Amino acid sequence: MRWAGWAFLIIVVIFLAWLIGTSLNNQAEETYTIGSIQALTSDMASIANRVRQGIDLAVEDLNAQPGARIRVLHEDGKCNPPTAIAAYQKLVSVDNIHALIGPMCSSAAMAVAPIAEQDRTVMMATVSSAPGLKHSGEYIFRNRVSGGPHGVQMAEYAYDTLGMRKAAILYINQDNGVGYRDAFTKRFEELGGKVLTAQPYDKGEADYRTPVLKAQQSKPEVLYVGGQQSEMVVKQVREMEWDVPILGTLGFEVPEMLTVAGKHAEGVLYTNPAFDPESADPVVATFQAKYEAKYGEKAAAFDALAYDGAMLVGKALRACKGESDCMKNYLYKVKDYPGVSGVTTFDEYGEVAKPLVIKTVRNGEFVLYEP
Repeated sequence: MRWAGWAFLIIVVIFLAWLIGTSLNNQAEETYTIGSIQALTSDMASIANRVRQGIDLAVEDLNAQPGARIRVLHEDGKCNPPTAIAAYQKLVSVDNIHALIGPMCSSAAMAVAPIAEQDRTVMMATVSSAPGLKHSGEYIFRNRVSGGPHGVQMAEYAYDTLGMRKAAILYINQDNGVGYRDAFTKRFEELGGKVLTAQPYDKGEADYRTPVLKAQQSKPEVLYVGGQQSEMVVKQVREMEWDVPILGTLGFEVPEMLTVAGKHAEGVLYTNPAFDPESADPVVATFQAKYEAKYGEKAAAFDALAYDGAMLVGKALRACKGESDCMKNYLYKVKDYPGVSGVTTFDEYGEVAKPLVIKTVRNGEFVLYEP
């Protein structure tokens, strides 16, 4: 009888050990997939590559920690709504993603967001600035400040600090450009200034002299440029020997501003997230050291925003085991997260409020503006 009892006990112990081991193995082998849609072969490819690098570094850091494995699959949305929709549908139906980062461009993000919302796919935008994304649904989040606050802050700077009273606007004829235009105009005129003209320009054109000339003919004291391809606008403004002060947005801080606009970019002013690549803050310094070691260059704002967005999505995936409603609720509860791009708190719309700074181009480098 005694031996029978011991035998039973041994069997129970072996079974429990097997059960625990199986559970741990399953947990260790569990993998969650993040889909990423970036504009890898568009006129914004240089930014897209930085965004991809930020995401990849975040996934690498996540997988260096205990927990389920995270993988990311990148698709090329080409800054084109139909292409981005097709990329999203492939990621969902073929790759079975648990969450999405992107799409990168505002027009593509605005096209995919309603579909992701209907599918209950958590979507984290890290580049798109279109103000309308704010109202795209409860599964849609954005880890960067939208175009609205950029336009407001630059309007206030133009009026209060620079003393300008007459402005002209050149903006890309897309959702993000319209957002910059509307925000700047509203705030500038609330303060007592006057926007004399707002001229759109189309993506992909090589010659912007017609809208530039129309803006010039309105005789403004300052020119506000909203949206991508601003390096071409800056270049042609100066080539037309127009020495008006030029103000802009986050889209100014791209390599093309230094290579395409070149010397013509000297002195432009633009709003940018308050990300300091030289910061001594341990969170930023550690990120910067890893980024430089991996990619051989310093990270900029787009890279930092992408890194934080991917880290938050990865943490939500692990905490919720990929369940979308749980992930959504997890992200809405994020308060004062110490990210490399700044402290992150999501509001009831899935939006963030982060400080912006004024930067400039000085001696061929992007630097904090100091009057």
